[in-house]
Amino acid sequence: MITILQNSHEYGMCCKKIAESKRDRKILKRILHNINFLKDTANELKPEIYEYKENELCYEAFEGETYNSIEADEIYNKEGWIVEKIIEKVGLLSKNQTLPEKEIIYRFYLLKRLMRGFKETELCKAAIFKALKDIIFDNKKYVLSHGDLTGWNIVIQYEDKDIKIIDWEELGGRPRYFDEMHLALHKVNNIYDLGWQKRLIKNIISKRKDKDHWKDYLRKMMILCTCLHIRNNARNTRNMKIRNKILMTRLSNIKILTDKKSYEQWIEWISR
Repeated sequence: MITILQNSHEYGMCCKKIAESKRDRKILKRILHNINFLKDTANELKPEIYEYKENELCYEAFEGETYNSIEADEIYNKEGWIVEKIIEKVGLLSKNQTLPEKEIIYRFYLLKRLMRGFKETELCKAAIFKALKDIIFDNKKYVLSHGDLTGWNIVIQYEDKDIKIIDWEELGGRPRYFDEMHLALHKVNNIYDLGWQKRLIKNIISKRKDKDHWKDYLRKMMILCTCLHIRNNARNTRNMKIRNKILMTRLSNIKILTDKKSYEQWIEWISR
């Protein structure tokens, strides 16, 4: 797949995706379907579609700075509005329990796939399985979700004090707060190394009335997202030494999340 960002005389700033294979064409169709689905569920987040052909999709792009390119201290200390805007925009998605007809989360397959990462160790395996099973199969908690919310997919517009979310390929149904926790834990190896992410989690907790239930739900969601990041790290990191180091750190995180006393201490640290 070729992606081109260009300033078109006809459309202004736009993103053009060009398919080079049959698989790419399927991805283009999925992106088109997902963007159109946003029109009826979260229209404020929907980019404009300019042109679609079998091998080419052109749609609205946004000028600004990606979240990953901003210094963490700047976000935490000076730009608290960014975190508030992320929660607000993701909230436009998660208030919807209307999910795409073909909801691309095969739950049994997902559970099996995530547990595969723990063949090398018996560390907390039963506790991990229970937490994942509880959250993946809790239909009441399923809402519309971006699915790949990382810093690269958030564009900051300082002048308007606004953010834009991009890359809608993985739109689908997932447990509530999946997007926020996926973002908070992305590229964070040790959960005691949180910077601006600490503000994100604190802001979500402060909005919950059912604090005890929420703490347990947060714990399960963090285990789910940590398992996903372990799997993605194994797939994307070729250097075995780095891969194993990250794996051991994230397994230590899971040990904290599955031990009641350690988790309570972490929650206390987050709440300071």
